[in-house]
Amino acid sequence: MKTKYLLLLLTVWSLPFSLLGQSIELSYASEPLNEILLDLNDRYGIQVSINADLSGGCQVTIQQKFKSIDKALEVLAKKCKLNLSQINGVYSFRGNFTPTPDSDIADQIPKSDPYLFQGMIVEAGSSEPLPFSSIQVNKNGFITDENGRFSFKSFNQTEFIRLRSLGYTPMDTVIAHNSFITLKLDIKSIELKEIVVQTSSGMATTNIGEETGHIKFNDIQNNLVPGLTNNLIFNNLRLYPGIMAAGESIADFVIWGSYAGQNHVIYDDISMFNSWGINDDIGRINQYMIKNVELYKGGYNVPYGDRIGGVVLIDGRSGNLNKVSGNVSITNQLASGYLNIPLFNHTSTLQLGGRISYFQPFDLSYTGEGSGDKEFIVPEYSYSDLNLKFSTNFKNTDKLEISAIASRDSYEGKVRDAQRRGTVADVNIDSRQTGSSVKYSKNWKTGGLSTFTVSQSIYSPQLLTNILFKPGSGPPGNNLQSYVW
Repeated sequence: MKTKYLLLLLTVWSLPFSLLGQSIELSYASEPLNEILLDLNDRYGIQVSINADLSGGCQVTIQQKFKSIDKALEVLAKKCKLNLSQINGVYSFRGNFTPTPDSDIADQIPKSDPYLFQGMIVEAGSSEPLPFSSIQVNKNGFITDENGRFSFKSFNQTEFIRLRSLGYTPMDTVIAHNSFITLKLDIKSIELKEIVVQTSSGMATTNIGEETGHIKFNDIQNNLVPGLTNNLIFNNLRLYPGIMAAGESIADFVIWGSYAGQNHVIYDDISMFNSWGINDDIGRINQYMIKNVELYKGGYNVPYGDRIGGVVLIDGRSGNLNKVSGNVSITNQLASGYLNIPLFNHTSTLQLGGRISYFQPFDLSYTGEGSGDKEFIVPEYSYSDLNLKFSTNFKNTDKLEISAIASRDSYEGKVRDAQRRGTVADVNIDSRQTGSSVKYSKNWKTGGLSTFTVSQSIYSPQLLTNILFKPGSGPPGNNLQSYVW
């Protein structure tokens, strides 16, 4: 006959301090063991696991005081002829198993194959996946992938896990196997106090390990970054040691003394090239599209493209599945916008981000007294970009992401000197960055995660200079010189 089990998980995170230094009194007359354990849970907050048949079939009569809860539970187990053990703070009552012809062996003998645990960690409210979150199972720890997903196996049907993610409230919980679990963390910002680290001997020491030169941060920190948000990635990275100090050129990342072109910047698997143009204060990626950033100082490993400088990995948002949301911001150079739209019964999102310049930051024209006799420059500058991202979650928990980015940085400066040499010079600088990627994340039923990615990136810079000579005397005619790079 199949035995039905009832698992009584009376969950309290820690044993109350009131148990220390006080006596435990048991006073019961012909009470079932399960009623006694429920009463002890209410009084002392203990965690118990026991078979429902074992606890309900044993009547206990006792009138006694004990110095600790352990001693009291040992006596109760002895009266019911049960074995007592403690596993991770949970008291487990078990009987001696004896196989019988009509017993269900599959239910009573532990399985030899481990159980599969799969799930995803997301932000509460928006359901935005939290990449690279920390998970602790017993004494083992690991991190989620870039989509906030995890997969592991255990011989236990349930596991107690601890979740940690930068900028979010930690969570301790119990999960069960054979179902895809979505765990939600709340946003939490903590202001850290200043600390001073010094050695007792006064000698400088350096810690060198596997994670040397590896830095991570996410969008929770973005509202704390000083300066304008036009080039948020640069403003954030420059706060860390080993990356370009204030006052240096901002045309490219300088990581551990690297030169221009030696660093690899990747946004959603799209290679991003240097924003070569007249205005390096504007980055190519809309700040509202950014979710997570990883920095490798010295990114010469094969998976990151064999660069000898550094690698900056930027993950875009997956979007809010629950509601329409958006942001608008205006600086003294750019107007920025962001729109998130849930689709297909809250299984997909479409994100749109765009920026456009509306103010001329390079007003170098000379209009003072005597300007007719002097050289002057008439500048025209414009910047615009567009970010698109579509994300969808399938019923089998697989995920598809399609990202696209396009931007243009354009400057034209006209130099006039009609009074002196009769020359006219035009300088045109134009750079365009486009790219797209398709990423499919597969969640295997037998455990494990795989990602398939196809991406392309195009960067087109151009410098054009035209010089036109208009002689004031002599034979008529014009002499035009043109330089293109």
